[in-house]
Amino acid sequence: MHLFKQVWTWLETNSDQIQILLAIIGLAFAVIAAIYAKKQIKLSQDQRLFELKVSVLSLALECKDLIYAIKHQNENYKNEFIKLLVSKGKSPQDIMGDSSITYDEYLERVIELLKSPEDVINKLIEAMSNEDTRPTLLDLER
Repeated sequence: MHLFKQVWTWLETNSDQIQILLAIIGLAFAVIAAIYAKKQIKLSQDQRLFELKVSVLSLALECKDLIYAIKHQNENYKNEFIKLLVSKGKSPQDIMGDSSITYDEYLERVIELLKSPEDVINKLIEAMSNEDTRPTLLDLER
């Protein structure tokens, strides 16, 4: 019992120092927790950036495949239409009449409309594939 009295007396006389020590320990733990939280937020943002980059790249590749499919279908359409005209004894120029453009030029207009989006997609794929470029999270979310 005498030991408890001594400890209690010691705590009573040194309570200010003990409170300061406990506050410093608490502050140290708070700083460690804040540093850890900041690190976790950074990791989360990096992961989100990577996921968006992969998503944008995937969509760009899908668009590129779609453009190639449209070009291929247009070429097939041209060939099938010419075969149909030949089987009926006509030429593509008969269909176009007195127009100054040829049938091939007329159908190529559709493909010309795809050149600008194809260039944009190719630049986007190149930018996303390049490790040196680092788009911002905001840019990718847009």
